[in-house]
Amino acid sequence: MAAVQPARLKKEIAALDLSLEQPAELIVSLVGLVERYADRSRVKGRIGAPASGLPEFYTPASVLNEIILAFTPLLQSRPIAMLAVIDLLWAQPTLEARLIAVSLAAGLPQDSHPEAEGRLVKWLQPDLDEILARALLKDLMIKVYAVHPADLRSLLEQWLTSPAAGAQSAFAWRNLGILALEVLAEHGDFDSLPGVLTLVGRVIEEIEYSEKSRLLPIFSSLIGRSPGEVFAFFRQHLALKNRPALSWLVRRCFDDFSPGSRAELRRLLESSAA
Repeated sequence: MAAVQPARLKKEIAALDLSLEQPAELIVSLVGLVERYADRSRVKGRIGAPASGLPEFYTPASVLNEIILAFTPLLQSRPIAMLAVIDLLWAQPTLEARLIAVSLAAGLPQDSHPEAEGRLVKWLQPDLDEILARALLKDLMIKVYAVHPADLRSLLEQWLTSPAAGAQSAFAWRNLGILALEVLAEHGDFDSLPGVLTLVGRVIEEIEYSEKSRLLPIFSSLIGRSPGEVFAFFRQHLALKNRPALSWLVRRCFDDFSPGSRAELRRLLESSAA
């Protein structure tokens, strides 16, 4: 791997043709630059390596960030031309190129949000690499839907209760919806938390008991941000009988609550099991 020297890296990026007149050639040069800083000592799948299913160069994040920074002014001044660059980057079969595409799409001006939303919906599929899915959800989904939360809720409901034919397909879409809820719980606006809990309540009604652990990171994040709201949620839903997945989740979250709340939840668990 070439040592990252900021001054030299800036010169290499400046040498790229950022006129956007020949986007295909720009992508070739851009991917070549990313590969130049590849860490070839990294072995896919070894302990500590990112769990990506895509080919990757393990290029340092500092290099990717400098590339994104160089394109940022063009996102505002020439968003239409940048959409072509973004699409070509996403078409590349490497993790780094697609991560750059996601970051650039997230930086598009607000009046380009319909184009960004279209790409979000198109790119986010159940079989998408999880690293990319998380990047899309964290960097693009939250921004695109910040001014249209009702549209976001509609999209998540579609994923979580996908009418797609076949149980396996429905399971895959629900997993994507659960991942989106996890990202929202950790990174979303505080005002989105009640909506997240409402959707989680629907998920609990439908998931198999074996899927319950997928919801634990969601509750851990929500409790850290608003323990009172999560306690009220648990209290409301424990009033319903025969909720083994919820009971399991409540027990795993005991230590995150105050002693008084734990005592009340324990009483509700006993009542629910009666």
